[in-house]
Amino acid sequence: MSAGPPCSADGARPAPAHTPPRCHAARLPPAGGVLDLDGDEAAHLSRVLRLREGDAVEVFDGAGACAPARIESAGRHGVRLRVGETRMSPASAFEGILVQALPKGEKKDFIVQKAVELGLARLVFVESERSVARLDAEGAARRAERWARIAIGAAKQCRRDRLPVLGAAPDVPAAVASLPGGVRILCEVLPGARPLRGILREAAAAGVRSVTIFVGPEGGFAAGEVACILGAGAAVASLGPNVLRAETAALFAMSALAYEFAG
Repeated sequence: MSAGPPCSADGARPAPAHTPPRCHAARLPPAGGVLDLDGDEAAHLSRVLRLREGDAVEVFDGAGACAPARIESAGRHGVRLRVGETRMSPASAFEGILVQALPKGEKKDFIVQKAVELGLARLVFVESERSVARLDAEGAARRAERWARIAIGAAKQCRRDRLPVLGAAPDVPAAVASLPGGVRILCEVLPGARPLRGILREAAAAGVRSVTIFVGPEGGFAAGEVACILGAGAAVASLGPNVLRAETAALFAMSALAYEFAG
């Protein structure tokens, strides 16, 4: 595999003057190999984009590998690609993680999309005591499939080759227990809260390679949940003087991480 063009720290590559459409496959064949696509990926290329035999595309696996390809055939039963040499995007040395109290409705989809675009390594939705939405154990597979589809679509658009890890936790203690080391930050209106930008700048200056940010529901985390997060060593951060919606706070936190650590 060749190194390919320079990539940013989160696996997104600068787009060339002409950018071929992108598609996703779980595995890429060796150079010169054939890749058969079906389902949503094939439909997007053949029915939405109306690509035909000979058209150029780019295929990526979500784990850092991408390759140029050309369509050999496209029909109602699928699309066949002839794949070129694979390039690997380097893994980021920094790991940005968002633990987000489960929001309701399409807000989850928005947060997944922005987590991809802003280079997060991991996104964990947690069912907090004050969350309006609840995790449906029976719908776990359907939920994971939906989030994966949204993440792949966002990666196609922003040309990111590495997808974040997406998951859910039944409560705050379970979410905390699943996290790696590094700096942990709770965004909450509490006495002694410091501006988020200051905490992140200190972490960046100290060479910290993993930062986890906790964002609560619109009523904030419950007292026991706050105690659990603080007990895990989290600093308390302020997102400014205004009260933010949950999805706005998530976007604020992810953007701040990207500003300080992407490069």
